[in-house]
Amino acid sequence: MMEGGAGTWPAMFVAGPLGGSPLVAGLAAAAITLGLATGRITAHALEHRNRDMVIARAAALIALPAFAILALAPSAEMAIFGFFLAGCGVGPVEPAGFRSVARRHPEATRGRALALVAGLA
Repeated sequence: MMEGGAGTWPAMFVAGPLGGSPLVAGLAAAAITLGLATGRITAHALEHRNRDMVIARAAALIALPAFAILALAPSAEMAIFGFFLAGCGVGPVEPAGFRSVARRHPEATRGRALALVAGLA
């Protein structure tokens, strides 16, 4: 659920071990950010028709192979694709988690529960 490093570590991974140029490394950071946005927008579009766990499981089915692609990426281009896919899979998790917590708690305790989840995230 932590996305703070999403803009940094893809660039370092592509520039370091994969030997990508600064421009290509910047594309890696952009790819994961675009993937996160795509995943979130898609999750919000599906939230009225699907349960939160269905969305989270579908996201995991996208994220797991994406991280396998990243672990085995032979090139910067393949890593950029993997980062986009990883973002698509990770992006829906946070909103699904927050929605699930909000739905499970009555109004009186909802704020405290969401603050706890946000703090842990």
